[in-house]
Amino acid sequence: MDKIDLPPDDAQRLMELGFLPGAAVTAAQGSPLGHTRVFRVDGSEIALRRETAAHLVLRTALPAETTATDATSAETKPAETKPAETKREDTT
Repeated sequence: MDKIDLPPDDAQRLMELGFLPGAAVTAAQGSPLGHTRVFRVDGSEIALRRETAAHLVLRTALPAETTATDATSAETKPAETKPAETKREDTT
């Protein structure tokens, strides 16, 4: 989490929930209609309206660099993996 760009009262409430500068905040799934976004912070999952989430600035850690992204478009991406190889035995 880099910063919260909201009025002081709204920012204070989010900080009480764990949205603190420097805290590990992970953008998780959104609602089917796109009205809310779930974030994982301090061991909890917290749903925020998209309008509120748009004012969070999250920092995405990449292997060689760190960049800031808008929380409404941030998505967690798994590490690159190779497909599992399956071996089939010929039973003919």
